[in-house]
Amino acid sequence: MLRYYEEQGLLHCVHDDGERLVPSTCPGMVSDLRRERRRVAEAISALRTSQQALDAMLAAALRQPGDAPSPNGRGRPD
Repeated sequence: MLRYYEEQGLLHCVHDDGERLVPSTCPGMVSDLRRERRRVAEAISALRTSQQALDAMLAAALRQPGDAPSPNGRGRPD
């Protein structure tokens, strides 16, 4: 998290409470953090969509006759 604050120029918006870094309210910090959260949520959504497509392709491959590998790579499931 420290690297994020450094990259965003927000290190002055963080203080050490003795055990961890704690954000302090700074102008623009909340909007920056919300924007970053949105970006991360969009990336997660895209990865989930990709994972679902891969799952569908694996399921279709396993329905084919023959000895198609299982999703875990250990041969056909029983």
